[in-house]
Amino acid sequence: MKLKKTSFQHPAIYGLALLNILIHLAVYKNLEYHRDELLYFSLGLHPDFGYATVPPLIGWIASAMQMVFGFSLFAVKLFPAILGGLVVLITADITKILGGKTYAQILGALAILIMPVTLRAFYLFQPVAVDVFFWVFCTWLLLRYMETNTDRLLVALGASFGIAMLNKYLIALWILALLVPIAFSKYRMIFKKRAFYIALIAGFIIFLPNFIWQLAKGLPVINHMQQLHDHQLVHVSRLGFLTDQLLNPLAASVLTIPGFFYLWKNKKYRFLAYSVLIVILSL
Repeated sequence: MKLKKTSFQHPAIYGLALLNILIHLAVYKNLEYHRDELLYFSLGLHPDFGYATVPPLIGWIASAMQMVFGFSLFAVKLFPAILGGLVVLITADITKILGGKTYAQILGALAILIMPVTLRAFYLFQPVAVDVFFWVFCTWLLLRYMETNTDRLLVALGASFGIAMLNKYLIALWILALLVPIAFSKYRMIFKKRAFYIALIAGFIIFLPNFIWQLAKGLPVINHMQQLHDHQLVHVSRLGFLTDQLLNPLAASVLTIPGFFYLWKNKKYRFLAYSVLIVILSL
């Protein structure tokens, strides 16, 4: 089956994507470096296959940005701003795949633009911006594959998950949250496809250098997660976390619950509703 032509070519959606980039770049001189930005961007001076607190991708990105733009505030702000624009476009196409018309696509794109959580994520040079991008991008690849049954999209999905694992290990939860409901849905035939296992191998090979680095260094990720739990996560209650998921999107919150129930009522994409529940209950 041929890949359907995407419909986020509506001028308003392109305009929102560009606006999302410009909003972040327009104010980049208003503040100095955030301390976390200095940490992550400085990793670019010492590219490696891993670091004590993060996987290596953010350091590689920082190194590439420094080679092109130097160690500058503009270089720090440009990359996350571009990711923000891409997420607007991808969100619009996800909306289209799920059955949304032009108005719904614009609404979905606008939600990304105005949410405080994404406004902050795509303003700061942190793994969070890359993580948000890959959660959205991998979901888009999966939905495009299910619409077209095109094996190369499945392989691209595996490779993308591998790259995402080089940024934040949390993406592994989304992988699991997707695979479990799929195993009980009409899409379970995916596990019989050769392309699925090629995708698994591709993702693992991409992630392998960091996995080896972790083993060689005595798995520092375990100590880092323990420190996070003892000094930060211990102050976060489950009720507070759930409340934040509804309130943090601000105006876009009006789309959260209706969107979830739309997925739940739609047999074709109900597995995504289960995936969201798995993530929330796991965290």
